[in-house]
Amino acid sequence: MRAPSLRLRLILASVLVIAVVLGLSKVSLYREIRHSLEAKVDSQLLSMAHVLAKTSELEATGVQYEWQEALKFDDALKLGGLFQFHDLKTGLVTRSPELGAQTLEFFDGGLNEPVFKNVLLPDGSPARAVALQHLPFINDHGLAEMERRGVRLHAKDFPQVLVYASSMTRVEAILHEARLRLWRTGLMTLAATSLVISLVIRWMVQPLKRLAADLAKHTAAAEISVPEMPRHVPSELVPLVSSFREALRQAQTARAHERELASHAAHQLRTPLAGIHSILELAIIKDGDRDDLLRRIEAALVETRQMRETLSGLLQLARLRGGAEEAGSLPFDASALVTRLLAQEQEREGNSRRVETSGLEQEQIVRGDPALVSIMISNLLGNAFHHSPANGLIRVEMDAGGSSIVFRTINPRGALKEEDLERILQPFQRGADVPVDMPGAGLGLPLAKEIAEKSGGGLRVYLRGESVVFEASLPRG
Repeated sequence: MRAPSLRLRLILASVLVIAVVLGLSKVSLYREIRHSLEAKVDSQLLSMAHVLAKTSELEATGVQYEWQEALKFDDALKLGGLFQFHDLKTGLVTRSPELGAQTLEFFDGGLNEPVFKNVLLPDGSPARAVALQHLPFINDHGLAEMERRGVRLHAKDFPQVLVYASSMTRVEAILHEARLRLWRTGLMTLAATSLVISLVIRWMVQPLKRLAADLAKHTAAAEISVPEMPRHVPSELVPLVSSFREALRQAQTARAHERELASHAAHQLRTPLAGIHSILELAIIKDGDRDDLLRRIEAALVETRQMRETLSGLLQLARLRGGAEEAGSLPFDASALVTRLLAQEQEREGNSRRVETSGLEQEQIVRGDPALVSIMISNLLGNAFHHSPANGLIRVEMDAGGSSIVFRTINPRGALKEEDLERILQPFQRGADVPVDMPGAGLGLPLAKEIAEKSGGGLRVYLRGESVVFEASLPRG
């Protein structure tokens, strides 16, 4: 499956946002243009409607329209336009010459309240119309004529509705041209901005391309190395690049530990293998009785037992460090576990050490993996017994400290120095005074440290006078 392109996504997202913004702005601009043109048309319609409304006059014989009188004397005074008067009292409709026998749509909004509306002309073309309800005016001549005839009429009894319309064909043509211009300019603007954005994004991702090329060069090499931070990396990408460099640095460290572990493992296994080979070779070559053969086989079994313990420790350490084995999280009584494991260790060693305990008589609930914690405690107890002289004093303590339960073993330090403390927590490292023939491969303490950390606690070692203290902390249950 093809990986998604960050550059393409940025371009498409940017173009989409710009297209939406441009579209909304063009629509808004078009509405403003339309509103402006309609407002101008409405102003002209209302102005003309007021002029025509003043041509309606109330006389003794009824409502007369001056614009009709003007047409009888001089065609030059003819008023153009499409309009009609509705006499609401009589129901008569008077139309303009240009309207002829056709009729405009009738609508009304109340006295002196002009109403505008989009209508269709009789020929079907679009138009804008205004309806203005008004009263005819009465001049002095009309009043005198009414008195002479003995008639008294009131303007309020003769309401008129003038509907005046103007074709919108030209306005629609202007709006159509405006739409085309807006679309053209919008597309040109979108194309130009898309090109600029593409170039800018291309310039922005250049450091990533250089970083990718640098990483490809480094990964092609036999050794993992951490590349330098590329110049001109955008600030938003600095955390990502820094995290990646840190991951490479950790991988580099892990590979170094891997090589070191493999080297130590080879060294530790080569010696017992050579011993087993020699023992078995001598057993074949050298003549001896059954008891001598059994002694040689027993010696070989001791060597293989040591190899099995070394391999078991390596396997557990590798599984924990590689994440293949995760520590569980169950509440259990750690003091009971320590008491049982301490009794087993004393029985194995034949009670050859003096042991003092503190805090084991009360329940200490911790949270973790009972099986792994058992290995950790066994390794720490075994370390204390193996490195204590005969009849030496070993203290085993357990107490609560805040959110943790602390387990300690305290035994004589021997020739252990301050600078040795960090080293003995590394795989295959042992104290300077440890005899070569002492069982163990230097994996117990590193494994105990790994288990403590995987369980949410930790392991530290420090000197206290003539004693060395191994202190493991576990979260309380």
